[in-house]
Amino acid sequence: ETSFVGRHFIREQYPDRAIWVPSDNGLRRVDFSVIDKVVAEGDYMIVHSGGSNWILHSTLHALVERLPAECFVQINRSTLVRYGFIGNIRRTGRKWLALLGDGTQESITRSRAAEILRTLRAPSKPQHSSSN
Repeated sequence: ETSFVGRHFIREQYPDRAIWVPSDNGLRRVDFSVIDKVVAEGDYMIVHSGGSNWILHSTLHALVERLPAECFVQINRSTLVRYGFIGNIRRTGRKWLALLGDGTQESITRSRAAEILRTLRAPSKPQHSSSN
């Protein structure tokens, strides 16, 4: 007599924590934790990560939907930045600027400045380090 015991496994669906960008050899997976900033250029997004850049055909809104809100913030109409990549925020006259980890600076929309400051001042600020 043969006994067959079957097991039924249900695998949980984990959302992919990366985006796929075109590269010389096809597509490359870029994990959210290493994305520094995304800058909109018309119908294309320039994804910046550790000195490398990729051009992705997408909208900024689509990337805002995919990237985790606890790690990224849209600082102006065309720029999305990882909180951990913001080195300093300063006010110059009536304008707010974010000084970023690569030495560049981006303007912060006045309506978002209070939210960004509040989040950065929170005891457990949302940072996604590249070591994760």
